[in-house]
Amino acid sequence: MESKKEEATFEKTKEALGILGLNSEEIDTFFKMTGRGTVTKGEICIIKNIEFEEADKIVNNLLSKGLLREVPGKTPHYIALPPYSALLGQISQFKTLISDMQVKTPKDLESRFKIFESQTMKVSKLEEYQKYLEKLRAELPQNISKQLNSLQSSLEEVKKLQEFHELMDELKSQVMNQLGSLKTGLEEVKKLQEFDEFMRKLKGSVSTELNQEYVRFKERLENIKVKIAQVFEKQFRISALKSFAEKIVSKIISEEFGFIQEFFEEKFVNKIGNTLDQVLERILSVADIAGEIGSSVEGTFEKITENVEKTLKERLFSVVDIAGEISSSVEGTFGEITTNLEDTLKETESKLSDVRSDILGTFDDLKKVFKDEIFETLQSDILKKIFQQLELSEKTMQEFWDRARRASLLSFQDVWFIRSAEAMQAQINDSVSRAKMRVHIISPKLRDIDEIPLKKLPSHVNIRISTLVEPSTDRQLYEDLASHGNISIRNYLRQNIWAINKDYEEVVVCVISASPGLGTYEIAGMGSILDEHIKMFAGVLEEVWMNSEKITHKIPSTREAGEIKTPEPKPTLKVESISAPLKKIETKPTQTPSAQTIPKPISKPVSEPEPELPSGDIEKIKLISSKDNSEFISKNFELVKSKINTSAGSILGEALDEIRESLLERIGFSMAFHKIASWVRDLKKIKTLLPENLKQELSDEITNWVNKLIEKT
Repeated sequence: MESKKEEATFEKTKEALGILGLNSEEIDTFFKMTGRGTVTKGEICIIKNIEFEEADKIVNNLLSKGLLREVPGKTPHYIALPPYSALLGQISQFKTLISDMQVKTPKDLESRFKIFESQTMKVSKLEEYQKYLEKLRAELPQNISKQLNSLQSSLEEVKKLQEFHELMDELKSQVMNQLGSLKTGLEEVKKLQEFDEFMRKLKGSVSTELNQEYVRFKERLENIKVKIAQVFEKQFRISALKSFAEKIVSKIISEEFGFIQEFFEEKFVNKIGNTLDQVLERILSVADIAGEIGSSVEGTFEKITENVEKTLKERLFSVVDIAGEISSSVEGTFGEITTNLEDTLKETESKLSDVRSDILGTFDDLKKVFKDEIFETLQSDILKKIFQQLELSEKTMQEFWDRARRASLLSFQDVWFIRSAEAMQAQINDSVSRAKMRVHIISPKLRDIDEIPLKKLPSHVNIRISTLVEPSTDRQLYEDLASHGNISIRNYLRQNIWAINKDYEEVVVCVISASPGLGTYEIAGMGSILDEHIKMFAGVLEEVWMNSEKITHKIPSTREAGEIKTPEPKPTLKVESISAPLKKIETKPTQTPSAQTIPKPISKPVSEPEPELPSGDIEKIKLISSKDNSEFISKNFELVKSKINTSAGSILGEALDEIRESLLERIGFSMAFHKIASWVRDLKKIKTLLPENLKQELSDEITNWVNKLIEKT
């Protein structure tokens, strides 16, 4: 998870640097320079494995973007700056965004509210609907009254049944005519058969004509129902009212019309059919009772006429009564509908008015809250504070950037520093390219030296190389370099120094800390063109050459190389004047373990007998615990100081080492800890009491340490 987060952060940083106009190679170079301190263009070539011209182009672009600062010197050095320009660009963009928000937000809110208000205009249609209900409430009774009058007029037509009367009159006249013909025809018995056929036709025609009239009557009632439904649909325009009206009208007319149909079929048509059947039966009996018929024909005709007229009148009166009942029922129903509709419309109008007022009032309140509270708070409290903070951050960042680009504690004109293996390789290549007479190179391994610049030197330039030559990997490179008459190579096994001396005009010396098994180095060193520095380091470099093993005719094998030993330096005694305190303790063990050679501040070394330790003083010194750092420092160092005369050097060294480790955790690193560690290493070798001169010197050092450490806290 951590690696993924780091990767994401790196991608965001690359994106920010890309906005400045850097390509991927320039961004990668900037990141590799970050944390390295000062670097040269040659070092960049080695780090990125690119040509000098490309490195020069990258450096110039990074300088123009404000991501590097040039450290002036004989060889230009460059140091990576924090990406102030990218950060300033982001702050500037964000500041512009906030500024635009301050200008655009009121306009945007206003336009949004206009859109919002335009949407709320749909609510105003409730007012139109309310007006429509008022109009409907006023016009509905009138329309219903008109429709009721129309229905009543239609029912009046039903009451009149003029056509039905005409049909009955015509039927009556036909019957009378036929009966008159029958009366005259009875005189001739032979003509009874013709009369029988006539009566049968009469029965069929009466039934057919009555049914046709009934169908016409039914069609008229259906037209009335359709007209009522159409009027409701046009006037109400409400599906619920239309359906309601259709159901009421259909129910009333269907029920009443069904009753009329049943009544006609059962009471009228069937009655006439039965009467005609009786007539036929009687006519059939004429042949048998011809005499009797003759005498009773007139009475029979009169009875038939009376029965027909009576029956027709009863049926007509029934139809009229039914039409009146329909008219009364429809009038009452429409009155009830009108009343209910008026009440419903009044209630709907009231509710719509309330809802419209509530909605519009809510919109006004919402708009007021947004304008007076939310937007004002956003404008005055949030955006202004953000803008002020951005201005402060931008000014602060700009000041830091300006100072970082201008201020420099280093000039690198006469003295410069080396902090990486690539920097040292680049320094050697640069120095070799400017060599005129002689060059002495010291490197950890032969393959750490770039052979190309060496081969480019003129043959009169003397080149000496002190390095570790590994037979398994360096044979080809050694033979290639050794083939040049001006190059001499010696085997140096220690791998503790990396240096170059060019023409005794320029010297670069670095110390090395190798990582076991990793093949990498951590180095730190300096270069100088000052005479005093060259003289000081030249002797050290020459001593390395003298201690290096000559390779005469072949590269030694791995076993032989492992057996080559550099003579150990002889121990020396440092003798100083009486006035100067002893800076370093050097001991030389003798055959007698109880003897110790102690240097004294005189011109010649003298040996003093070891004082014997008093019994009981070899115990470990227990430190005094305290939460206050100053109190911990003063009490514990005073405790050690009080034990100088009675405790062995090793006991004092252990106590000082324990104090140093505790303070390192408490207050962090201090230069005083380096001196304490040096004293601890020497004191742990002394198993006896300290000589008087060392006692005084240690006491004075403790006083200095206490003062420095208390100042740090």
